[in-house]
Amino acid sequence: METDWYAALAVIVDYQPMAYWRMTNGAAFVWTPSGRHELLADRFDEQPFRYAEIESLTVYREARAGREVWGCDWLRLCEALACVRGIRLSPLVEVRPWPSSPPTDALVLVADPECSTAADDEA
Repeated sequence: METDWYAALAVIVDYQPMAYWRMTNGAAFVWTPSGRHELLADRFDEQPFRYAEIESLTVYREARAGREVWGCDWLRLCEALACVRGIRLSPLVEVRPWPSSPPTDALVLVADPECSTAADDEA
């Protein structure tokens, strides 16, 4: 399961969407790793938690605060995440990263060993 998170997190690092984390210990925060150098096999290099502690991770198409805008190549991000085995994706439409941000699309990622990639289903 940790390797599934590693693959999904590598995609997130590559596309840099705004990400909202929910942890199994109840913690919740906004953070996006700055590069693949922060990803180890089962945990982050400089953060105090393991991938197994991730309850869910929500990535947003766009987020705004004042004049600041965070966004990414949404279609490519979604395509890349759809190829990750063991992570269930649940799309959300017209959600707000925070109350003052305009509505946007999002994906909720949850570890799910029953999920397989489309390529696996065709084989």
